[in-house]
Amino acid sequence: MHFQSIAQVVVLMTATLTSGVFVPGGLPDGLWSGKEFANGTTITTSLSDLTLPPIIEHHEVLPRSNEERGSGTGDCWGYQLDPGSVDEDNTALQAYVNSVDNSLCSGGSNAWWGEIVNSVLVYFCADAANECYVVLPSTIQDGMGLMDAICAPYEASWALFPNFPGRALMGKCVINSQICV
Repeated sequence: MHFQSIAQVVVLMTATLTSGVFVPGGLPDGLWSGKEFANGTTITTSLSDLTLPPIIEHHEVLPRSNEERGSGTGDCWGYQLDPGSVDEDNTALQAYVNSVDNSLCSGGSNAWWGEIVNSVLVYFCADAANECYVVLPSTIQDGMGLMDAICAPYEASWALFPNFPGRALMGKCVINSQICV
């Protein structure tokens, strides 16, 4: 019985190569956050249903410089997302940042916060350890605009915030993806 409890918390232990924080598939709709530590451990936690156990995974991580990540301001992933889900995600993420006094801190890891609707994720990412950002609802809307300036509206994409320290970015994609690239 004790093993089953541990198995519920440690949902998956794998050794794969990632170039970003992996968002597991099968996550239910709602607010989520994730952290990726330097040793490759990722922890994905529901912020809207505290009865769900955290999902703990391990992925092999190769440290990358900003040059290796790409010095551009963002990129398109080449597939369209459901517009209604993206719009609902956007609204919910704006409400979330407003509810946490607009402060998102990564702590000792890379971190993301996002909303999932119908397997579509809109997220804010602190792609650097020990960074704190003041994120307003208007910041989320600005991030959506940055992505739409690079890619077609409702296309899966990501964009860096040009005036934030470190690597703060917004993105939208389906779950079961690597984000914070």
